Amino acid sequence: MDNVLAFRKEVVERIAREEAMLAKVSRPPSGFYRASIVTFALLTLIICFFILDPPILLIWLVIGILLYSYNFIILLIPTTTSKKITAKAHLDVAGLYDQSKELGQHLITKNKKLAVEMGLTVFLSGMVPLALSFGVIFGLGLVFALYFGYVTHSIGSDVAGAMVLQILLIFGFYVLMIALRPQAQGITKVARSFRGKVGRARDRGRWALTLVVVIVVGVVSLITILFFGAIIFPGSTLFKILSDFDELGWVRIPGLIVMLAVQVVVMRHFQGIASRRMAKGLLHIRSQRLRKEVLEELDRRLVGMNGPESDSCLVELDEIKVRYYSIAIYDIVEQNIFGRWPIYLVTPTMRYVKDVNALKYVEV
Repeated sequence: MDNVLAFRKEVVERIAREEAMLAKVSRPPSGFYRASIVTFALLTLIICFFILDPPILLIWLVIGILLYSYNFIILLIPTTTSKKITAKAHLDVAGLYDQSKELGQHLITKNKKLAVEMGLTVFLSGMVPLALSFGVIFGLGLVFALYFGYVTHSIGSDVAGAMVLQILLIFGFYVLMIALRPQAQGITKVARSFRGKVGRARDRGRWALTLVVVIVVGVVSLITILFFGAIIFPGSTLFKILSDFDELGWVRIPGLIVMLAVQVVVMRHFQGIASRRMAKGLLHIRSQRLRKEVLEELDRRLVGMNGPESDSCLVELDEIKVRYYSIAIYDIVEQNIFGRWPIYLVTPTMRYVKDVNALKYVEV
């Protein structure tokens, strides 16, 4: 009974933390409106540059592709939730690498399926908020590439075509990420759904099975094309754009620096907006599920613990723990740069990942 009460206390504390974070992400962060004005002013200025000197679009897209390819480096910037902090105190890349390596080895040893799911969830969920950021950055590039390449012919049509194709592949990739909802363990849910459809089709006969297999292969092929097109193809597009860089003359280096600064601001601002929206939706669902599917059910079982149905209540308690740990194994954390530009990420809950007793209740 004491163990059950201790578990109930843990659930109540977790719900309180989730609801506190939900209240926080429901409010705009400090300086949000000023940052919005600055961001839109910078975008307006960039549009003016494009109109005055069309080849500057090439610089914009070169920086956009590089930032898209290496945006994870931004995560290595010293972060904290406090405004007064020294960079040295928080920039421990070696420590972060060692911790991640230890966590990966621990998970692979204890639960290989969970290790794969957690890796996909954390990695791909970090991409979802970037869809809005790169939608803005590459959206501008797409509009002006079409206009300058096929209307005014200010840039070569072959270069414009490469830009347009690359941007559409990147858009397709991010649409896929949004549809799969990896932040809510959507990848493994889709995999389980496909596995279930194949199993049910096998029971209906050969033609039903063939049809489902063809659909699954088609979906997997589309995902593979979009993934490799959005991850690998940017390199060739970048070289194609760089071949026209001679038109830019002396403006290349200063332009690259200015465009990099502007795009980092744009990326971080819209990433913050999208990640806050993502976190708000996740926290709302998670807190509701924890309250209704875990706490309320647990309280009902506690009433019957001392009665004749105590054995069945213990079995149902294990089912409740499965629901709880399958949700609580992931956490929503804030990352900011010295108290500014907050973004929200899905990360493993370290205390549960390292707890063998908790891992046995996590469904994959």
